[in-house]
Amino acid sequence: MGSMYLLLCPSTSWLTSHPGQRQPAMWVGLVFLGAGLIGAAFGETAGSLVITQGVLYGIGGTMLWCPPTNYMFEWFSRRRGLAAGIMLSGTGAGGLVMPLISIALLEKYALLIPFIRPRLPVSHQIATRRPNIQWDFIKHAPFWLLWLGVLFQGLAAFMPSTYLPSYATALSLSPTMGTLSIAMMNTARVPGQVFLGYLADKLGARKSIIAMALASGISVFAGWGAAKNAGGLIAFSVAFGVFAGSYTALLSSFTKVLNHDDPHLPAILYALFYLARGIGSIISGPISSSLMSSTSLSNAEGGYGVQSFGVLILWTGAGMVMSGIGAGYKTFKVE
Repeated sequence: MGSMYLLLCPSTSWLTSHPGQRQPAMWVGLVFLGAGLIGAAFGETAGSLVITQGVLYGIGGTMLWCPPTNYMFEWFSRRRGLAAGIMLSGTGAGGLVMPLISIALLEKYALLIPFIRPRLPVSHQIATRRPNIQWDFIKHAPFWLLWLGVLFQGLAAFMPSTYLPSYATALSLSPTMGTLSIAMMNTARVPGQVFLGYLADKLGARKSIIAMALASGISVFAGWGAAKNAGGLIAFSVAFGVFAGSYTALLSSFTKVLNHDDPHLPAILYALFYLARGIGSIISGPISSSLMSSTSLSNAEGGYGVQSFGVLILWTGAGMVMSGIGAGYKTFKVE
């Protein structure tokens, strides 16, 4: 996941400059994905899994993901948030069904590629000319506030999906309950992405950021922090999936804040925000290990006192609230 987020930025930049290579890139990406999945089946060491599931799968996933993102910004303008939400909801649905029908899905996914088309025809002249992209946005505070908000969200958003199975075990629940909590989180992301994309179109970026920062933070502090049984764990999984798990549906509305008339810029902005999320996801790994070594809240009430999860819960909730820093872009004039 982290490698895909980090590769999105250079890949999107290149495909924006070379629109004629988008569909070929998807076919190459499919080959890398297949090689990663098949290679992992024969892997016997941690290193082989890093190469197959980390590197090969990451490259393939990036090459498949970038062209549809470019096309989305071409096809949709007024309801771009809703379009992004519907597209992203596939990640939640995929997370639910992929373990069950991965082979069949891979075969069907390959057949979809020929039907993914750009909105505008790509002439030879356009395909060979590098677009003149305006990078002035990096000089202004609104971009960095939005970018930092995504970074803070990424530093915390992956903690529950990583640790909920262990948390279920710490509550003496069955391993199935830990797996079910992750499945419910992925399921909740499907309607959550669509709803949040629609909400971003209606409310705008600032109000959506504030609403999701508060809702996500409350779901962690009051949901995970109080979960001491199977019902509480499932309730938190659903709430977190709907709000925090659907956060990426907001990113398309961020591009509207920073871009006014450059048709090539939205996809690059989108990739830069994913870069922030990728950095957060990678850094969150060692941070979570350090947090789990703390037992300072072992005598606390509710979920905060379950083994060493208290500090991790606080960090996750704080990251959700801090993602609201992006709403500060309104304080500055957007150039």
